Amino acid sequence: IPVYNAEKYLQHAVESAVALQETGEVVLVEDGSPGNALELCHRLADEHNKVKVYTHPDHQNRGAGASRNLGIEKARFHFIAFLDADDWYLPGRFTNTGKKFQDDPSVEGVYESTGYYLESTGAFDDTRITKVSGRVGPDDLLTYLLQSRKGRFHTNAITVRKSVFEKAGFFDTSLRL
Repeated sequence: IPVYNAEKYLQHAVESAVALQETGEVVLVEDGSPGNALELCHRLADEHNKVKVYTHPDHQNRGAGASRNLGIEKARFHFIAFLDADDWYLPGRFTNTGKKFQDDPSVEGVYESTGYYLESTGAFDDTRITKVSGRVGPDDLLTYLLQSRKGRFHTNAITVRKSVFEKAGFFDTSLRL
């Protein structure tokens, strides 16, 4: 979880991930936020033994890509899932994902449905749910997600083997978002 100016939402995000049986750890990378975000990260780590906190050198703001890269490097488990600090996982988030990885060792990543909760209305926006029907090959997945008009691409819906980053590389740190 890259953390930058998300104090209002962070506890909910962390607790949604910690509550899932499949979650081995929650890696928070505090990205030089003004305010008390780092203190909140440390408090959450004190409350939940699955939570680990990291920062960039000199507590610099380096952006989401650099923060995700640091989190991936520090992660101790073989699977990586992403969560933004102002989002949360629903119960059962990894049930199907785990089954896909277990059933087929050649699967390197799983993209699941994701939905949007509109804070302004207090309701889920079911017109923007992203679903992938059937198997989509790795060379076609990004194009499918970006051009299929079946929803919007979101990193919160991806779980990948950590080894994928050794093969494909890490996030481009020149991109701030």
